Amino acid sequence: GLAARLLALLPRPDLVVYFELPPEQALDRVATRGEDSETLAGLRSFDAGYRSLPEFSSFAVIDASLPRAAVAGQLEQLIRSRRPAASAS
Repeated sequence: GLAARLLALLPRPDLVVYFELPPEQALDRVATRGEDSETLAGLRSFDAGYRSLPEFSSFAVIDASLPRAAVAGQLEQLIRSRRPAASAS
C-alpha cells in the first residue's frame, strides 16, 4: 500500500530498541505514574502489534522489567556494541 511505499523511501535506522515489558507490569507502572489512562487490553494490543511487525526480528530487545540501572546498563552495552571501533592512529 501507500504507507509501505512511503516507508521504503525513508532511511533505515541504525538501531531500533524494543523495551520489553509484560503488559500487566506496564499497566502497574502507568498507574503508579498516575498520568495516563491506558488499559490492559490496549497495552496487550500495542505489544502484539509491535511483535507482529515484519521488522521486529531485527529489533534489539531490552528487558525493561529489570531495575532502571540494569536497563540503562543493557542499553549502554547495546549502543557500545554497535558503535564502530575507533581506529588506531
